[in-house]
Amino acid sequence: MSQREIETHAVGLIDLPVVRRLIESCVCLDNEAHFTTEVGSSSLTGILLPSRGVSTLIARGPQAPVIGQIKVRDDEPNAHVIYVAPEPEPAVDDTAWLHVLDALTREAGKMRAHTLVAEVAEDSAMFEVLRTAGFSVYTRQQLWQRRGMYAPMPSRFQLTEETQNDIIGVQGLIAQCVPPLLQPVAMPPSDMPRLVYHKDGCVAGYVAYSTGRRGIYVLSYLHPDTLPDAAHILDAALQMIGPAVKTPITFCVRRYQDWMGGAMERLGFVPGEQQALMVKHLTAGVRTAPFEALVEKLDRVKARPNHSHQARL
Repeated sequence: MSQREIETHAVGLIDLPVVRRLIESCVCLDNEAHFTTEVGSSSLTGILLPSRGVSTLIARGPQAPVIGQIKVRDDEPNAHVIYVAPEPEPAVDDTAWLHVLDALTREAGKMRAHTLVAEVAEDSAMFEVLRTAGFSVYTRQQLWQRRGMYAPMPSRFQLTEETQNDIIGVQGLIAQCVPPLLQPVAMPPSDMPRLVYHKDGCVAGYVAYSTGRRGIYVLSYLHPDTLPDAAHILDAALQMIGPAVKTPITFCVRRYQDWMGGAMERLGFVPGEQQALMVKHLTAGVRTAPFEALVEKLDRVKARPNHSHQARL
């Protein structure tokens, strides 16, 4: 199939019937969105009432159409693939999916993102499509889930909401917990609330979370020295996040902190999907170079006194 047989464009009102049909079979590639919101209904709302930083594209050609959506938060270098629809099936021609991913990549560059991030099940056809599209596996991650709150564990541990005074301490914790290659993409989104655990005057735990109608999604960063107390620290965090919640709670534990599995089991969580955190670097973001205009440089040079000429005089 040739390049010109498939056309991609931003989704408009005329595409709504197709989007409404396809969104039911989408594959969500952003855990926060998947475990907290109804991606389908929010996508339709986003098309009718576009929000800043969200772009939805559709690829049309001889095959069935494919749609995809990305989100870029203000002042963040990472764009996130929210979903692709429909979900590809094994051994099916993936040309349309590759076209929509390519278009999403270009759109992310225009929105000044440096990377495009996707979270996907390792055993899915979408994983292979992303690899073909130029995404690389940066780390593996395990989802842990349980439904609602249990009786709190007796605990002397307390967490506080993050403040400006915690920034340096949090940066130090991330430097100790997260491999350098992953640090640019491993931080939680800027709009997620965060809790901080202090030990001996230092930040030893950092918990980011998001809540929604579908449940609670949690990313945690604990110093290895907290291993004996990890379950108590995370339980204290959950009591602050949603002490009476009955919706599902999902923790994402990445490979570099897989020692937290024991704490998850103690808290009644069971292992769910194994995923790959996949990243594509954008090589041609559309940016305005902060250089001084040439005419201004020439004017400034002309205004300088010619010291060598004055010396000869």
